[in-house]
Amino acid sequence: MLSSTADRDWWVGCFEAPDQVLAKLATLLDQAQPMDSGCWEMPQATAARIRFRQRRLYAYQLVYWAGNALLPTSDEVVRHLCHNRRCIRPDHLRHGTQRDNKYDELTKLLDGPQSL
Repeated sequence: MLSSTADRDWWVGCFEAPDQVLAKLATLLDQAQPMDSGCWEMPQATAARIRFRQRRLYAYQLVYWAGNALLPTSDEVVRHLCHNRRCIRPDHLRHGTQRDNKYDELTKLLDGPQSL
């Protein structure tokens, strides 16, 4: 995710403004709708894109990275253990590489749905 110093500086800036981050996280989590599957889905038909601090990103990215106070590296992505990109439930999210993400998808196809 972090492709440059500017990306890293942006995330560091988020942590330097914790009140803004916490307010945005609260808003996102309030908007999420609990599903029978256990996921907390955003109301959009696809993965929700948000604007925060002059940047567009996926809601699940802000929930995971900022919610865990982590700085993503250039090769890290947010993985959905539930395989639902609309989900922002924190315990359904993990970080890893794109390779991990592809492995998750392959495992899902071979094994079928798993419960969290």
